[in-house]
Amino acid sequence: MLPQLAIAKFIRLGGYAKHLRQMRQHYEQQRDHLLRAIKTYLPSDTRVSFPDGSFILWVELHTNIDSMKLVEQCREEGVGFAPGPLFSATGKYRNCFRLNFSEQNAEKREWAVKTLATILQNFESKAKAG
Repeated sequence: MLPQLAIAKFIRLGGYAKHLRQMRQHYEQQRDHLLRAIKTYLPSDTRVSFPDGSFILWVELHTNIDSMKLVEQCREEGVGFAPGPLFSATGKYRNCFRLNFSEQNAEKREWAVKTLATILQNFESKAKAG
């Protein structure tokens, strides 16, 4: 009963609304930081979209990139993402992947995008040579 009364008072006095505003601003800053890092480090033809109210960015690379193969190399370096084909019953979106921006701090996100960019450069070089 006491915790319920405390929560009711918190909501009534505007604490919850303030908390939501702060969290929205926090996640918006994290999203924008990741978008800037993607724009800075990934190839210029990289496309990014994000749904409203989500912690996820959908990244689309050049069509010659296979995110299922790319994710294997990235995991070896400690970078994770969800390859696009996981979100298709027919294996579509091979050149796409999802990135979550809610969990890491700015330095870790930036390091991950830089590492991804380096792996992607090596990956593209091998694809052109082979």
